[in-house]
Order: sequence, then structure tokens, then C-alpha cells
Amino acid sequence: ETVVVLRQARFDSVSGQSFRSLRAAHSEKMIIGDTEIDYGLAYLMAGAESVTTSLRPSLRISRNLSPNWSISYAVETEPDSHGLRSRGAALESALDALDTLPVIIWRDGRSNIAGGWHYELALKRALGSRRSLEAAAFRDSSGHMAIFGFDLDDPSGPVNPPIAPYAHDGGSNRFWGSRVVYREKLNDDWEVAAIYAGAGALAPQGVA
Repeated sequence: ETVVVLRQARFDSVSGQSFRSLRAAHSEKMIIGDTEIDYGLAYLMAGAESVTTSLRPSLRISRNLSPNWSISYAVETEPDSHGLRSRGAALESALDALDTLPVIIWRDGRSNIAGGWHYELALKRALGSRRSLEAAAFRDSSGHMAIFGFDLDDPSGPVNPPIAPYAHDGGSNRFWGSRVVYREKLNDDWEVAAIYAGAGALAPQGVA
């Protein structure tokens, strides 16, 4: 599967300055016995006057241990894009594709593309034909955490900042997390899920 998402936004009509972002991704899937391997690579590009680019690989290996048990291991640099690939070609999928466009962050007048590494191990148990229970542990690490704000006087921001919020560089971070999901399919059109998750997060210093 190949997905190309392109967006262009004009900051204002006076300067005519525009911001362009592109995401071109290709993914493949193969099945070997009870094991399914989903892998791919994405090319990201974003910028206004200057362009920043990045390559983002992904890998997910799933295996059926028994008719009711399955296990999966994933290494993602774009965790949200895996969910997008699992959806159909409806209008909602096209709108969700815009959320996978790269986010530019600024530090010391230079731009980078926000992102990081997501490692996840998940175990899933089928509870009949309509219910399932899944537990996962994951670790996230990022060298450039995006923090959105509105500050035209930021000395680390763009030389000619747009009249709009942009992302600041929050620095590197690493944390562990876990997730438990219960799903039940009510009918062909409706599904309910209960999700409990916990992970680390950035917070201002000195704020309880």
C-alpha cells in the first residue's frame, strides 16, 4: 500500500508565505504460517522558506499462538500511521491522514521534524467471537518532543515566525507505559471499548 498526503497552507495574504508538508509512505504485508509481518517506510518533508526531511521506518510482527491467543511486537516511528493503514478508504480515513503529516519544531532558529521510537509488546485473548481483551507494555523515546505554543518573541523560534501557533522543542524524553483494552462488537456497525492506559508525560516544573 502506498499513501501520499500533501498539504499547503498560506500564513497570510500580505506576505504570501506558505507552509508545505508531505508524507509519502509505502507498506507491505506478508504472512508466513501463523506469523504476519507488516513493514514499511515513510518519507516526511515540511517547511516554509527551508525544507526539513526525514525517513521513518516501521515494523510489526504478529503471531497466533492458539485459536484464542495472539502476540505482537512493534517498532514504530509513527504509531498513529499503523491505525490509519488498518482502516478502509472512507472519507474519515482521508481526514485522519492529515493527522499523520509531519510536525515541525524549532530550536535555536533551526527546524526538526517531531518524532521518536515506539516499542510495544502486546498479548491478545479472544473471548468468543465478539469480545477480546488485550494487554500491552510499551516504551517511547524521542529526541525532540513537540510543545505547541504561541510566542512571536521566542529567540529559539523561526526567524520570520508565522502568525499561528508552532511547536517548540521540548528536548529528549524516555518513558514506559502500559495499556489494557476490552472490546465488544455489538453488531456489524457498532463496537464498544474500555481502555485503561498509563504512561509518562511532560509537565511544567514546580507545578503540582
